[in-house]
Amino acid sequence: MFLSLPGSECEQFAGVTPVKSALFSEDWVGFGIARLYESLMKETPIDARAFRDRAKAAVWLGVPAEILKLEDRPAPPR
Repeated sequence: MFLSLPGSECEQFAGVTPVKSALFSEDWVGFGIARLYESLMKETPIDARAFRDRAKAAVWLGVPAEILKLEDRPAPPR
């Protein structure tokens, strides 16, 4: 799958500082969705990459692997 933005839409990103976004999933379905998002972000200032290995995602982001942790907590009661 390849999507391309028309020239005028690409120009709106000129001069915008790119941002790295690592998408991590241990299962194949989540990884496939992450790869889809990665392809959708082409030609945008979001440099998205899909990873199945948290340590490799940390290296690519340039951060310690210890800070990449999933904390799934329920919302506090209202």
